[in-house]
Amino acid sequence: PGNEQRPDPIANTITDPPTPPASRPAPRAPRHTTPTSPAFDEFWATYPRRVGKAAAWKAWVAALRRARTTSGRQDLSAVIVAAAHRIANDPNLPEPQFIPHPATWLDRAGWEDAPYPDRHTGKLATTDQRVLDGAAIVARLQAIERGELTNTSPFQIGASHDTI
Repeated sequence: PGNEQRPDPIANTITDPPTPPASRPAPRAPRHTTPTSPAFDEFWATYPRRVGKAAAWKAWVAALRRARTTSGRQDLSAVIVAAAHRIANDPNLPEPQFIPHPATWLDRAGWEDAPYPDRHTGKLATTDQRVLDGAAIVARLQAIERGELTNTSPFQIGASHDTI
């Protein structure tokens, strides 16, 4: 038991050649690249809301396929691109959150939609009118407190002959 030699762990690590690092596989190309066409690329660059490009491509292909089977129109891509230009340049374009996603617009044949209605008709939006009505009520209340009005109802805006 006393003359047995134990292997020296330090000596073995110094003389052993280093183990090469594990080879890593080459990085893969992205699996989900969106195929495109020149007409789709122009549509994508023009349409005023750019979200969901892969879904928009699928809707684009489906729209062209539907058009070919139902009406035989081969120039639908040009019609869609022209409509995207019309929308992008529309002065009545709504806020971005209210513009449909491109896939939604393509799925529902948005290129056939009428232009957006005029946003500047002179008529106030409901919220704006309520704010103005509220301000008028406050002004009438202040005038009643100062004794400037004989009509004591502040809610009869424009209904009485009293003026502020």
